[in-house]
Amino acid sequence: MLIDLRDAPLSDRGLMNAIVAPRPIAWIGSQDADGRGNLAPFSHFNVASGAPAIISVSMNTPDDRPRKDTLANILETGVFSVNLVSEALLPMMVATSAPLPKGMDEAAELGVATEPCDFIAAPRVVQAPATLECRLYRTIEIDPEREGDTLSTLVLGRVVGIHLLDEHLDEKSRFDPKRAALVARSAGIQYLTVGETVAIPAPFKRAGS
Repeated sequence: MLIDLRDAPLSDRGLMNAIVAPRPIAWIGSQDADGRGNLAPFSHFNVASGAPAIISVSMNTPDDRPRKDTLANILETGVFSVNLVSEALLPMMVATSAPLPKGMDEAAELGVATEPCDFIAAPRVVQAPATLECRLYRTIEIDPEREGDTLSTLVLGRVVGIHLLDEHLDEKSRFDPKRAALVARSAGIQYLTVGETVAIPAPFKRAGS
């Protein structure tokens, strides 16, 4: 099968999500200028740079609804937390994707334990295996090109602090994704857990090793 997108829109809106999978999940904690918290998941998420530590997350804004509270809060305050999701947290993470009236705190409504971040004014999930405290680095608008396309905003965040739960560290104090039982997004409503892993040595030496 060959799909030609040079002069035609992508008719299957879920195809890219199915192809680019699994995707890590950014469970983003933010708050507005009045201090009202917000917690929402996004799976268009990844590392943009290791040093400096920069993460990327993309958020779309369909024509039929307003800008997401998470994006509005980030643009308003310039800070947010990215909480990684374990298998135990998966049901609560999915529940926080339900739309709530503006200003309502998903964590408070659903009983997700949060506490303030150390370096930024945003909440973090207490039981998250890892949390990245981020300051807004920059945003990039991805404009619609054809009918049916959606405006997306690529958010780049500078990581200024990292929280790790000690039980997810190995004997060398390195974070272990398998021990943390991280989950990832697949196609549609499907999620993947970290199962069997394979270690293959790289055919080169890393700089400084």
